[in-house]
Amino acid sequence: MRRLMVFLPVLILALHGCGEMDTMLSSGAAYRVGASTAGNSLDNCAISIRGEGIQPYFISSVSRDPDIMGLLVYLETPEGVMVGEKVRYTRDSTEIPEDAALADPAGDAPGEDTEPWDNTPVYPGAAQGRPVYVPRFEGELPLIPFPEGLTIGHYILVMEVLGVRETLHRVEKPFFFLDNAELSLGEIFYYRSEWDSSSILPTGAAVMLEARVYADPQLKPWLVWYNGKQKISEGPAEGGSTRIFWKTPDQAGFQTIRAELFPAPPLADRASGAGYIKEISLPVSARHGRSGGAPAGADAPTGGGGAEAPALLARYLLAGNLAADTDTQGKILADIKPLGGPDGQSGLSPEAASWLPWGRIYGLGLGPGRAWTLPAQLFSPPAAPGTLRFSFMFAPLAEGIVFSGSFRIRDNAAARELVAELSWRRDSLVLDWSAGEETGREMLAASWWPREAMITAAIDIVLGKDAFTVSLYVPPALTGPVEPAEDDGKRTPPARIAGTLTGSGAFYLGRSVSETGAVITVPGGGNAGGEGADVDGKSGPLYAAEFDAGQNGPAFVLDEISLVFLPGVTAAAPGTDDDPAAGEGQTGEPEAEDAAGEETAPALSAPG
Repeated sequence: MRRLMVFLPVLILALHGCGEMDTMLSSGAAYRVGASTAGNSLDNCAISIRGEGIQPYFISSVSRDPDIMGLLVYLETPEGVMVGEKVRYTRDSTEIPEDAALADPAGDAPGEDTEPWDNTPVYPGAAQGRPVYVPRFEGELPLIPFPEGLTIGHYILVMEVLGVRETLHRVEKPFFFLDNAELSLGEIFYYRSEWDSSSILPTGAAVMLEARVYADPQLKPWLVWYNGKQKISEGPAEGGSTRIFWKTPDQAGFQTIRAELFPAPPLADRASGAGYIKEISLPVSARHGRSGGAPAGADAPTGGGGAEAPALLARYLLAGNLAADTDTQGKILADIKPLGGPDGQSGLSPEAASWLPWGRIYGLGLGPGRAWTLPAQLFSPPAAPGTLRFSFMFAPLAEGIVFSGSFRIRDNAAARELVAELSWRRDSLVLDWSAGEETGREMLAASWWPREAMITAAIDIVLGKDAFTVSLYVPPALTGPVEPAEDDGKRTPPARIAGTLTGSGAFYLGRSVSETGAVITVPGGGNAGGEGADVDGKSGPLYAAEFDAGQNGPAFVLDEISLVFLPGVTAAAPGTDDDPAAGEGQTGEPEAEDAAGEETAPALSAPG
C-alpha cells in the first residue's frame, strides 16, 4: 500500500515554560512527536526534576495512519551510550496492511532448498524495547519513569516513529536531569555608575545587570543574557556571569533584558530547550544623559577661595571600566591597573575587576587581593597657589585602607616623600601622613553615617610658596555633623611642610604604602591602616552583606576618584613672617584652618 503521508501546516504553540514565559514552537515534519517532564515540554524547558518521568505524546493524531507501527523511546548519554531500557508503544491489535512486505533474514526468495518464511511481520524496532500497548496513537502516552539510579547530568531523549519497512521519523531532545539538586533564578537588578533618583536610564550608559542565582554545589550553573533577541553575554555563574555590563543603546525606548539559567553549560553542537528565565524592561531616554557636573569634592575650597573655577586634573568615573575620564584638561591619563600587573597593560575589561553593587549604584571593589595602582605621574604641579583636593566617593564594608600615596617632594634641603593614607577604622575616617620626621593624624567619627549612602572624603593639600599643608576634608553633610573621634580629642591645625610636590610618586587603592617599604609612624598609632586588623577584639564586616567582607573579601566599594585644583588658598612657609607660629599676633593663618578646627567641623555627605 502506498504510504499515507500526513502533511501538517506550520503550527505555533504557546507552551508554559520553566521561566514562566511562553516559547514559540514550529512544525517542520510530517510526524511530530514531543515529550514533557514535570508538566513542561522538553521543547520549551530542558530541565527535569526527580520524582517525575518522561511522557511522550503525538502533537497531532496519527491514529488513522496505517504506516505507523509504533513509537520507540529511550535515553542516551551525550556520548551515545543507552541508559535504562527501551520502551515501545504499540497498538493493542496490529493490523498489517495487505501489501506489507515480509522480511527474509537471508534476503533470498523462497525456493525448494530453503525453509519457508516466517510470516510474522518484522518492522524496525519490532523486537526492541518493553512493549506498552495503547488503543491509539494520539494525545499523551503513558509516562515512562526515570531509570533507577539516574545521576545528575545531560541526557538525550530519543524517539523513533516506527513504520512497516523503516523508521519514519527520529527526534532527539537534549535535557538535563536535575534530580533533587536545588536551582533557581531570582529577579534581575540593575545598577547605575552614578546616583540618580530617576528610574529612566540615559542612552550610552554603562549599566551593571545582576541576576540572583541559587544553585546546589553539585551543579555548575550557566547563565545566558539577552537584550531582546540579541545575546549579549554568557558564561558560568561562578565565573562572574551573574553580573555583567550592558551599554544602553543610542535609541530611546523600552529595552527588554532576559536572563536564562541552565544547571550546566549547554551541550556543544546541540540545540536545547529553555532554562529558567527572568525578564526586566528598562526605560532608556536621551534626555537623561550623564550630568557631567563637577566631580565629588570640587566645591569651593575650604574657607572660601578665589574667583577662578576649579580645574579638573584627573578623574576616574569607574563606569564599568578602569579608564580615566577623557575630559581632564585634554590630557588622557593611564588606566588603573591591578597591583603587580605587567607594564603597559591597559584597557582592562570589567571582568578583570570586582564590580560590586551598593544601593542603586555600583563601584570597584577594593581590599585584600583587590589592590590597584594609579599612574605614577598623576598630575602636573599647579604654578599658582591653591588647594589640591584628592577626592574619593566610597562605601566601607570593613576596616581597611581606601587610598595610600607616596608623593615626591622637591626640597632644597633633601629629597623627601609625603606619605598619606586615607582609611576607615572604628567607624571613623582616618588620615595619616608623614614627611620625614613630621607626622600627623586626623580622625572623624561617622557613627551616624547612613548605610545606604556613600561617603565623599578628600585629602586636601594646600599649596603655598615652597610649603604646603595636609588635612582631611569632607563636604557639608545632608544629615548631620561629623565629630572628631573620641580618642583623638579635637582636630588640630595641619602642620606646614617645606617643599613643593612634583606630581609623581606611587599611588595605591586598597593597599597600604607601608607594604611597599615606606613606613608611617604616628603618635600612639604605629603603622596606619588596619587591613584585616582586629580592633577592640572585633573584626569582619561592619554589617550583614551579601558577600564576605574583610580579610577574605572586599573592604570598600569605590565609585569615583577625582583630583581637582581649587585656586586661591595659600599656605605660608614655616618660619617666615607669614607663619603664625613664628610669633604672637601674626595673622597669616591659611583659610583652610577653619575647616580643620573644632568650631567648623565639616561633615560627610550622602548622595542625593
